[in-house]
Amino acid sequence: MRGLLYNKKKYQLQSELKDSKSSNRIKRLSTKINLKIDDYLHKTSRYIINRLIEN
Repeated sequence: MRGLLYNKKKYQLQSELKDSKSSNRIKRLSTKINLKIDDYLHKTSRYIINRLIEN
């Protein structure tokens, strides 16, 4: 669901631009979603490792 909201916001910002397809706001948006994905993957991998250590 977050990906859909990200894409919607990104396309909305791109439609406001005239020549280029990137801006500081789009870069910040991309960075924010990438950091959330990295955090999720790290927490998931940490959980899996802890479960394997317990067993």
